[in-house]
Order: sequence, then structure tokens, then C-alpha cells
Amino acid sequence: MTKIKLVTWDIEGTIIPAEALKTPEADRVVRSNCLQLMKEKPTLPLHDGVEEVMKAIKNSGAYQGIASGYAYQFGNNYLAASPARDYIDSRLIILANKFAWEGAVLDKKDWDKVLKPYLKPAPTMLNLAKGELEEILRESVKPEECVHIGDQDHDELAAKAAGWKFYDIKNVRSVLNYLKNE
Repeated sequence: MTKIKLVTWDIEGTIIPAEALKTPEADRVVRSNCLQLMKEKPTLPLHDGVEEVMKAIKNSGAYQGIASGYAYQFGNNYLAASPARDYIDSRLIILANKFAWEGAVLDKKDWDKVLKPYLKPAPTMLNLAKGELEEILRESVKPEECVHIGDQDHDELAAKAAGWKFYDIKNVRSVLNYLKNE
């Protein structure tokens, strides 16, 4: 079996339950300062089984990142206010709306045109995360050494388009079985 080097996670409905992001606490988190949130105890819950799997992935030596279409501030603040912050490598956080913001504000390009190639089912965010890991490791990473975990069809389609393995959050603990057999 191929050893996993990179696992990327979707945010809403995957790392953090969607209903937890529709609460007054989630609203407070979004309006907070990310650095301040890092100093506080995490207040947003992780989806059932996520922390157990994140610990196992970390213990295996694999890197963990984010590949999500979420808004940049929202995504970073949600991560900072959850236990996921202890497992995600900040260099591997790829949020599609960051590129749209940069293109629209800094380069005066059309928001939707800049955003579209980054949104799943396109594999762009996954490929960017893999490329970033290759720079960190200073070695090539094969697509079959990468996994994306999500909760939507477009997450699975993006993983398949990138040549990666995919796990649905409903079966997240099956990642543990895979890690045991590496």
C-alpha cells in the first residue's frame, strides 16, 4: 500500500459540522481576530471522528492541509477556533476565495472569473496543496500519496480529477484502517 504524505480537508460539514457554523459562537468567531482566537481555548467542535483521525494522520508523519472554497477570513477563523488548528499545517491552507480576492482587489480582475478555476470539482486547490508540500519536502509527491476528505460530490470529483484518494466524512474512520495497513 502507498504511504500517505498529504491529507487535505474541506471545512464546512467536514472538519466542522455545518450546524455548528450556524450558531452565535460561529458568528463571534468570524468577527474575531484570528491571532486572538489562537490564544483562546477552541470553541468550535469538530465533526465526529475528525480529531481521532487527525491525530492518527499526524502520528503517521503525513501533512494535513485545507482545500476549501470557503471565504478566507471565515476559513482561517473557524480553524483557529477549533482543535483542528493543532493538526493543520498553515502552509497548506488553500482557500479558493483568497485567489478571487487577490485577483479582484490587487489585479482588478473579475471576481467570478478568477474564482472559477479554483472551485471544486476542479482539482486546482488540491494540486496547489501538493505543490506546496513538494516545496516543503523538496521532493516529488505522487497523487496516489494524497487524500482529500470532504462531504460533497464535488469534493470527490476534485480528488478523482487530481488522481487522489477520497474519503467521505461519513466514513472518516476508514482512514484509520488505511493508515494501519500502510
